[in-house]
Amino acid sequence: MGCMTDLDTTEVIMNNQVVASEDSDHPNVHLEIVQQQGAMVELKLIVPEELQDVQFVVDILYPEEDVVVVKAKLVHGQCDHDKRVAARSGDTVTLQFWSDDQCVSVVAGWATGHEAVRLTPVLQVCPQAGEQQQEQQIIKDELKEQAAAYKEDLDRVVANDKKEHPHDDKDHDFSKSDHRREDHHHHHHHHHRDHAKDDDGDKDARQVQEEKNSRERPEDKSDKARARQRIKERQRALMQEKEKLEVQQHKNDDKSRPIEQGIDLDTTWFLYGLAILLVGHLLVVQGCRVVAAGGDYSSLNGKGRRTH
Repeated sequence: MGCMTDLDTTEVIMNNQVVASEDSDHPNVHLEIVQQQGAMVELKLIVPEELQDVQFVVDILYPEEDVVVVKAKLVHGQCDHDKRVAARSGDTVTLQFWSDDQCVSVVAGWATGHEAVRLTPVLQVCPQAGEQQQEQQIIKDELKEQAAAYKEDLDRVVANDKKEHPHDDKDHDFSKSDHRREDHHHHHHHHHRDHAKDDDGDKDARQVQEEKNSRERPEDKSDKARARQRIKERQRALMQEKEKLEVQQHKNDDKSRPIEQGIDLDTTWFLYGLAILLVGHLLVVQGCRVVAAGGDYSSLNGKGRRTH
């Protein structure tokens, strides 16, 4: 079975139209990953026991575009710049990625003789990330989860505040009623004093309502405090995880910093030691002078004593 023709149902191979996988008489024939290490992936065609001497071609599928970005190759591929490779039943083919962040789709066409070529289901293969990339991805996923939980807690606190303090909406209603009173006052000037009293009464009622709303039950305050504490803890966790991720991403830059810090630390301790030695030396000299002066004074006192 050659590999010069595209594996497509519009093509004719060995005088027969290529058969789609869903129309195949053996739909269980498929490609499978048998081993993967980094950018190297080994693929094998899985066939039932009743099929003997199966020949197949593996093809990397690319979109029909004017400029195609080559993401991978089939090692020892014979056709179309390593885009296809031919093999027989029991063989494995190796797919090699050029980058570690792009996946490819592969398909196989197979036949047992001079007959119609049947296609397998399309298999998407992705490169295996390294340990550091996996750790970074885990950290990113955790950050997303913690950020979502933080947002939920924040929304819950805001919703509770709105329920417990509905006076903001009432203030809006009061302002509307004030406008209506002003219009009424404009048309009925002779009731000015009565409306002034009503306005004072409304202001007093509003103040009482605001004071009432501002007083919260102790359990409500404790619930809010606990919610805010959880939010702060999540913020701290987010910052710690972010710092951990930045340290991993800038590992090479950080290696030179401890050396410079060590040099500065050694210099500081050397200066401290030198200062201590100088102070000790001065103390010894001063002590010698004091001892010498004390000896002379004693000798003078001895000479000054006389016995009769």
